[in-house]
Amino acid sequence: MKDFLNDVNNGKFNVRDEISELQTLKIGDIVYSIPINSSPKLRMYLASAIQSYSNNTDFYDELNDNDIGNFDDSASIDKYLIINVMVSRAVDTVKQIIVDFYKDIIKTNLTLTIGENQYFLSLVRLNNSFKSAIVLCNDGFFLEMMPILRMIFEQLSLCCYVIDEPNDDKIIKNKVTDDISCLKTKINPKYGELYGLLTKETHLAPDQTGVYSTVIDYQTIISYNRSGKKAKENIPLLIELYYIYVQVFKYGLEHFNRYDNYYKEFYNTETQLIDLLKGIYKGDIGLDKLEIEHL
Repeated sequence: MKDFLNDVNNGKFNVRDEISELQTLKIGDIVYSIPINSSPKLRMYLASAIQSYSNNTDFYDELNDNDIGNFDDSASIDKYLIINVMVSRAVDTVKQIIVDFYKDIIKTNLTLTIGENQYFLSLVRLNNSFKSAIVLCNDGFFLEMMPILRMIFEQLSLCCYVIDEPNDDKIIKNKVTDDISCLKTKINPKYGELYGLLTKETHLAPDQTGVYSTVIDYQTIISYNRSGKKAKENIPLLIELYYIYVQVFKYGLEHFNRYDNYYKEFYNTETQLIDLLKGIYKGDIGLDKLEIEHL
């Protein structure tokens, strides 16, 4: 009998794309990226090498002058980076679980409709959309995150529509924005409000200019190109969309009458993860409670 937690622990779904797990840093005029879970020693060695290059000094002199305490986790990463890494890895895991489920379905010789195939294709493709939003968030591109988050919402709505639609003609002529109500009716009524928020910040109507600018006086307006603070404020939206992603997969499992104990364990694990992510964001769970696996 299949056991979900055993499969996870044995690395069955442990395929990762780590592009969204990079942290951008700057020393002097040199901008560089390192894995967010770099060890303090790796951080210090890289910083010393850059300082040596920039200052035209001996590497070991720079290394000896650096204090490894300045490179530990508390000084180098925050809860927001940790959350984004956790979401990134969770999305990778769920993608592999979806692909595995799709392969199981195919093995049963079940003939899928165009809509059912589109459902799987869209869910798997969303992995890249989540990663893109995380990269933009980590680098402070708070405005640019919003269209991608809105696209994720629309694709999840599309999934809820196409999986139940037997008419190929309707699917081909379908407009994604026509499917928004599907998430409300099939998953949760409150998600209509979420789409309204994402749309408002994506289109940036004149009354939304305050989102990206500050008026100092009648002659001076500051426009924000990037803002780590504002990007971090959007992380709850990312967490909520990840939760919807899991719920839409659950909806597909129920559609195929495959929501058995294996996938119930999967869903329970994911809901616990969502609670953990929200707890970290709110500050209810400190980083000292987490085990960071360093490189």
